[in-house]
Amino acid sequence: MLLNIDRVLQLLAEGKDLNKISEISKLPAEQISTMILDARDMLNKYDKAKVRKKVILKKGSHSPADNLSSSDSVNELFEGAELNAIPVNALLNFNIAVSSGGDFFKAGIVISDEEEKQIGKLHFKLIKNSEKTAAIEAISKSIEVASYFSARAAKFRISDSTLVKIINLEIRTENKTIQKNAEMLNQKLSAQDDFRVEYISSSSNEKTEFLARQRVKSKRPKDRK
Repeated sequence: MLLNIDRVLQLLAEGKDLNKISEISKLPAEQISTMILDARDMLNKYDKAKVRKKVILKKGSHSPADNLSSSDSVNELFEGAELNAIPVNALLNFNIAVSSGGDFFKAGIVISDEEEKQIGKLHFKLIKNSEKTAAIEAISKSIEVASYFSARAAKFRISDSTLVKIINLEIRTENKTIQKNAEMLNQKLSAQDDFRVEYISSSSNEKTEFLARQRVKSKRPKDRK
């Protein structure tokens, strides 16, 4: 089947995902994704107003592993998100930070590609009883996002070296809730081929920490148990 960008857009409008379009056209999903990205670059060159619309490329085979807080829907997963065209089957980096907002926490996540170019961000509220449990929840959501885009590898970076060691099971904490959630998160990471939590210095994570401190423009926070 001959495939051009008009046909791709038509199939997307009909509700077809990348896998289905790949099946119909007998072309690799990555090639179709590249076609869409090329079209976006062309729009960016000639019609910047249209390209400012946020784009999410959806893969039909998405089935994130069981996790601490499965999203009820794609809309919930991407609430508070501003995304450019996220590549599929790529290496993604997630810089993560949380900040206290009084009776809730605010999370900021900055997504970058293999070349450390920012390609998206998420900003949302969480009702948690400590900064560490809020950070674990933010990492969990980041894993869901990485799984949604079928990332072949992902780094989840936070500025809490102690929590990184707890999640990686290098040390234990006497706080049973944090320990339990960290162990569940570790299992979730282990279910993927190359997903890992790493430490990042606060100075290198400044942009994400600034995002986490900002006022969240969203609906009332939910307790994601």
